Amino acid sequence: MTLIVNANGLAVRSSSLCIDCPPTVRITTPGGQLEVGDVLTCESDSTFASYSFTDSDGTVTDGNTVTLSEKGWFRFTCTATVELDTTTPCTRTRIRSGIVYGKK
Repeated sequence: MTLIVNANGLAVRSSSLCIDCPPTVRITTPGGQLEVGDVLTCESDSTFASYSFTDSDGTVTDGNTVTLSEKGWFRFTCTATVELDTTTPCTRTRIRSGIVYGKK
């Protein structure tokens, strides 16, 4: 008997390991007008996801947070990835764009 893990919780069944793909990805912000120094956070319903942010220039930052560092227009894509097995990653993305105003 082996542990089967999915986004809805844990269950014990059969003889294989199964980790579901993240069903949803969210980018949260502090709310209100975004300013330099605010942090965007990427979240999903999967406990086993790894995260990265890609900016509009294609620069990738590993992790589930990114700090808005300059004023002006921005666009970030958050990618949540779950390794279903050694050769089959499953990814979901969410895009957030907007304007960053001056420092707080």
